[in-house]
Amino acid sequence: MTTKEKIKNVALVHFAANGFEGATLTAIAAEVGIKTPSMYAFFVNKEELFLQVFEETQKEYNLYVIRSITNSAISSIQEKLYGVLNSSFKYNQQQKDKISFYRRVILFPPPGLEEQIKAKLSVTEEILSNVLQAIFMEGIEQGVIRNIDIEVLVDAFYCLMDGIFLEMSLYDREKFERKLTNAWNTFWNGITLSN
Repeated sequence: MTTKEKIKNVALVHFAANGFEGATLTAIAAEVGIKTPSMYAFFVNKEELFLQVFEETQKEYNLYVIRSITNSAISSIQEKLYGVLNSSFKYNQQQKDKISFYRRVILFPPPGLEEQIKAKLSVTEEILSNVLQAIFMEGIEQGVIRNIDIEVLVDAFYCLMDGIFLEMSLYDREKFERKLTNAWNTFWNGITLSN
């Protein structure tokens, strides 16, 4: 692993635990095993480091979710859409530091970086949106999903995902899985032609 990668990995943990304001380049450098001035050979400032960590975290999450759908033998529309939710849940269980960081950024963006964060969110959301649009379109063409505007379906699905994202941090696994199943069944019953 390169020094730059080590810096980003350590920074992610510090940003997740302490937020942007609480994480210091000095503490990050010390944990990496370099002096603070050496950080500037890799990053112009803390903001650049933060934004790179954020962007890479987003990309990794999207890639994980998309791969879980495209690399599996899932065939039905229902399984594909539920697979997005389920892979999101699995990722959250496996990558706690990254999810803590992401949650903190979304809920409490660092002052002065809000617009850059929104722009990065928009770009990476578009990637997943394209996958979701294709699944919904396939479902409509197969007569499984009601003929609803694709944008409406994607927006509703994102709201479901956002709610689930929050619920994951509030409840134990058993209660969360019950809530996930109930929310999913309600969503699915609302968009399908026959139940």
